[in-house]
Amino acid sequence: MTTKEKTLTAEAKTADCEPPPQGQLRAENENLRTECARLRKDNEKLTEIFEFARREFEKKDEETRNPER
Repeated sequence: MTTKEKTLTAEAKTADCEPPPQGQLRAENENLRTECARLRKDNEKLTEIFEFARREFEKKDEETRNPER
């Protein structure tokens, strides 16, 4: 039993109700995996954008410092 399952089971016992069915936990886990993959992809895109912007800034900065180039 995972930590989340144990937590949910403990919460269910203290709330005087049944724990969620295993299928619900699996579906939630799959949704979290999908969301995590989407966030990783978004992070990669944002990193690329940031790196491009940084390089462009450095180029402009260098041109400003050394206009003869």
